[in-house]
Amino acid sequence: MKTKTVIHKLLIIGALFVGLLNIVDYFYALNITNAANSGLTAVATVDTVSTMVISEDDIALDIVPSVEGTFKSAHTTVGTYANTNGACTVTMTTSFTDLVSGADSIATLSDAVSEANFTDDRWGFRIGSSGNYNTVETNNEIASFEQKTGSTAYNSDIYFAAKLTLATRPGTYSNTVTFMSTCLPPTGPSRYMQDFTLEECQAYAADENYTLYDRRDENDYTVRYIEGACWMTQNLRITGTISSEDSNFSTYDSVNICESDLTTGGSTTQPKCHDSGNTTTGAWYNFAAASAKTNSISSSPYTEDICPAGWNLPSYSSTGAAGSINSLVNTSSTSIMKLSPVATGVYNYNGSYTEPQNGIWWTNNGYSSSHYYMYYNSSYLSFTNHVGQSWGFLVRCVRL
Repeated sequence: MKTKTVIHKLLIIGALFVGLLNIVDYFYALNITNAANSGLTAVATVDTVSTMVISEDDIALDIVPSVEGTFKSAHTTVGTYANTNGACTVTMTTSFTDLVSGADSIATLSDAVSEANFTDDRWGFRIGSSGNYNTVETNNEIASFEQKTGSTAYNSDIYFAAKLTLATRPGTYSNTVTFMSTCLPPTGPSRYMQDFTLEECQAYAADENYTLYDRRDENDYTVRYIEGACWMTQNLRITGTISSEDSNFSTYDSVNICESDLTTGGSTTQPKCHDSGNTTTGAWYNFAAASAKTNSISSSPYTEDICPAGWNLPSYSSTGAAGSINSLVNTSSTSIMKLSPVATGVYNYNGSYTEPQNGIWWTNNGYSSSHYYMYYNSSYLSFTNHVGQSWGFLVRCVRL
């Protein structure tokens, strides 16, 4: 796989504000502030592998009149999305460990301590809302994790704190803190359909089914390398509203592919589906659903559909090109067996259900009155083009 490096500089350190106690003018307390980014929380994203800055900002501690020995803390949030299943490490770095105001400074903690035992005239940080405060070093590893999905982030609150005495001189004490995420590439093939390449399919799914996950709903599917393309060997079963971000459509930002159930009758414009509730059968879709509601505004062959991003409905090709239904029809029984077709029945245009004597899958070619589909009956695979788009068929996606 190709490795991409993405460097994002996002300001994450929010204003760490604490109230002022106006007691007498020779006692001191602490303000932790960052007026330019008050209240901000941000999360950065990296595609497959990187060392990236996800936060870089100043922490300013203003010493103002208040009560001696007051403990103050506040927090910000730091996080990262990594679209990889490799290991990631988040670090917090500083060029020096003291908070500095002119010739004066506040040293960091010498040891990890609880809030109750916090050392006078020192500062430190803590990960999360409980536990000890730690020494600020020039390179703190604050989190190590195995990233499982691009839609789940490492995300944690970082607490900064200090405890002051009368010996601390008034002033603004500051330091620059940088949060950095380093992610390694995956050690094996991609886990998600959206990331799985044809080359990976040929390497890992030529001899047996390989299991992948759909990032949109975490459903798992088996795939197989067949006749030069990567085919799903199970029927799609995604339902509800799906986003264009991880899908094979761009006309809309999102589409509800199940506006109504197929049992209510057919439609060529309203997306309809019916979920069987099991992984063998999957779900049935009319073509308005299968095409992500684009069939009424585009023409055959349809380039947008409900397949995962990078995948699409199989095509009709008179030359038998890879990824076409023709590439499987009239081929060896071995190729048909690899596809693992099943007879699941269909939903008719009037909403009635035909018992499972056959299995029928949509292609991206055809028109409302004459649409191509792939047909399986017991032991053979064929195709035809005499059906309207209001029928409820199955979906198998293919990757080239």
